[in-house]
Amino acid sequence: MDPHTKLILDELKSLGDHFTGFESRIDCVEAVISDRFKAVEEVTTDLTSWRPSMDSAMEDLCLKVEVLAKQVDRVVLD
Repeated sequence: MDPHTKLILDELKSLGDHFTGFESRIDCVEAVISDRFKAVEEVTTDLTSWRPSMDSAMEDLCLKVEVLAKQVDRVVLD
């Protein structure tokens, strides 16, 4: 075999090994991103289901504050 051909084949094998390493790293990163994205989706679902009850509680709180403010105004004016 020609020495130049052997050098080229060795270099190609070395590049193939590097590409394999990069592919495994990319696969790991994709798995981590996928797991994190699933966690974000779960939290979003939880917050979406939680919001109507919080909106209702805030409306109740606002009404009670309005009633309290009216009572304070009556006490101060009387």
